[in-house]
Amino acid sequence: MSELKEFFSASVGAAAALIGLLFVAVTFAPERITGADADMNKRGGALGAFFALANVFFVSLAALLPRHAEQVIIGVALISIFNVAGESEAMRRRYPGLRGWRRFG
Repeated sequence: MSELKEFFSASVGAAAALIGLLFVAVTFAPERITGADADMNKRGGALGAFFALANVFFVSLAALLPRHAEQVIIGVALISIFNVAGESEAMRRRYPGLRGWRRFG
């Protein structure tokens, strides 16, 4: 893992910067993302981007740890899976007509 230290350092920095930009974007127009009349596609996109960037941030940060990186990465992965599953279930209950799978092509 030592040969990938620069990669993980850059990955942590990039993910942190993009999470910050995501918060700035949501702050400028919170009613479009979190308001009562918010578009569910925009909310889902913002949540998906946040979860993906947070996963990259924490996995890369854990990879920089000198010891126990594998256990931390597995823990972050499990927490992420439960977060995504919980948010998906909450959106399914709140919006029963919302389709989770999109068709391509």
